[in-house]
Amino acid sequence: AEMTDFFLALMLPNAGDGLQGIKRGLLELVDMMAVNKADGDNRTAASRAAGEYATALHTMQPRAGDWVVPVVTCSAQKNEGLDEIWRQVLDHRQRMQANGVFEKKRRRQQLRWMWAMVDEYLRRKMVEHPSVKDILPELEKRVIEGEIPPTLAAEEIIRAFSQEM
Repeated sequence: AEMTDFFLALMLPNAGDGLQGIKRGLLELVDMMAVNKADGDNRTAASRAAGEYATALHTMQPRAGDWVVPVVTCSAQKNEGLDEIWRQVLDHRQRMQANGVFEKKRRRQQLRWMWAMVDEYLRRKMVEHPSVKDILPELEKRVIEGEIPPTLAAEEIIRAFSQEM
């Protein structure tokens, strides 16, 4: 969600778990929710689900500026509601650019990208390091089997990696 400009959650009516099954974390991340399959026998269930999501979102603090997370219904199969979704995406971008949130988020994304590249580089160097290669399969096995905690295994990997630096 932090690496995108717009986070749309597509939900299904009658998913079986209801609103209580939705993790609060998802509600904190979305810029919009759309309940799909709002056609035929599902139309009423989709409207009911959208109402439940909207109620839950109403109690939460806006995530980005003054943006109130919209909840809509749609039917991809019948091509209904898709224009509204796109209109909301464009409206969100325009508002975020106007209030400066878009540019701030873009700068944070650049920083996250930088660190992701550093993390990937270091992880690859560690895994390829001869001393780490020697101990890694056994450490992974011992962690999976519960013989040692992940923290101890991580310390051993770091120690093996740094010994020859």
